[in-house]
Amino acid sequence: MDKKPVPYEWMMMIHLFAHTNNYDLDALKEGLQLEPEWSEIIRRNFDEVLEKRLVTLEWYDKHANHGLDDEETLYRYLQEMYDYLFNDGPLPESGY
Repeated sequence: MDKKPVPYEWMMMIHLFAHTNNYDLDALKEGLQLEPEWSEIIRRNFDEVLEKRLVTLEWYDKHANHGLDDEETLYRYLQEMYDYLFNDGPLPESGY
């Protein structure tokens, strides 16, 4: 069974802020705080990605230019990113 595609806005967020060539979660967090409508879209997309596990290791490596060891590490990192962006958590440690 094929997975549902990753939401477009979430994919663009990864390209713009989580790619190894321009990794800047601080700028992303600031932008989300300034744009509540965009923040809500990204939050909903993030919720869906985490709940349905839409991202594979191959997808993340292709879109973020950063390979992780296994899916558990990937989803731990994505949860840490979510907590940093939306729940006042610390910067993610698992991914980079």
